[in-house]
Amino acid sequence: RLTPLIVGAYEEIERGVFDPELFGDAAYTTEEREAQGPDGAATDARDSERSLTLGLRQQLPSGTLVEGAVEQRRNDPDDEPLEETARFGITVTQALLRGAGPLVNLVGVRQAELDTRASRHELRGVTEALLADTENAYWEFVLAGMEIDIFVQSLAIARQQLGEIEQRIEVGTLPRIEAAAAQAEVARREQQLIAARSILEERRLHLVRLLNPPGDDNLDLAVNAVSNAFIEPVPITDLRDRLLLADKMRPDLAQARLLQQRNQLQTIVTANGLLPKLDLFIALG
Repeated sequence: RLTPLIVGAYEEIERGVFDPELFGDAAYTTEEREAQGPDGAATDARDSERSLTLGLRQQLPSGTLVEGAVEQRRNDPDDEPLEETARFGITVTQALLRGAGPLVNLVGVRQAELDTRASRHELRGVTEALLADTENAYWEFVLAGMEIDIFVQSLAIARQQLGEIEQRIEVGTLPRIEAAAAQAEVARREQQLIAARSILEERRLHLVRLLNPPGDDNLDLAVNAVSNAFIEPVPITDLRDRLLLADKMRPDLAQARLLQQRNQLQTIVTANGLLPKLDLFIALG
């Protein structure tokens, strides 16, 4: 559930490339040197320079970079007049070959959007798989309960046969050695019943884990299966419609199509990157 939110954040990051960018720069430098005075004697001189730049730039999907800046510079040497300059400038740069046009510049945004949609299909696929696993786990639990009933009945029959054999041994119609086979059969049925109960407990734990009920003692939750495992089979008469619906709605196929589109967009970037760089720029100041 968190993956689509995380992947969706990359859409904002890719769109942020085309947001206006405010930039600034401040610098101060000082220099001490030895200068020659009017009388020819050496004196110490100190020069200082300060500059401040503030501007705004924006990259457009068309491959155009627009930048405007205001700059103020002050140069104050000891032995020369004070010099101050201020400049306002606008620069427009348009890519003509590499990086030109919204088709290549918006590839990152389009790929991020496809990644978000693919992650939603992946979430849907995981959800459907979880539902299918839970349903299968439930019916396996029901089947394990039915198998226990069968083993209980078979154990009762084996014990009944053992009782009949013991009665016939007491009246002398059968030798005592005949009881060994019947006792072994009873032991085998008891072993099968113990194994069946272990399988039932294992499938109960598996079903509870998939259901993930709230609470700290959820592993001890008792499961009472009430649905009937016997249904009347219905013949499939609309197989073609079912296949068309599966081709349209299956999340793994939808995700694969989106990944194919994403890879196709990457070829646009690769082909554009092979072009030489040619820019047209206009600077006004």
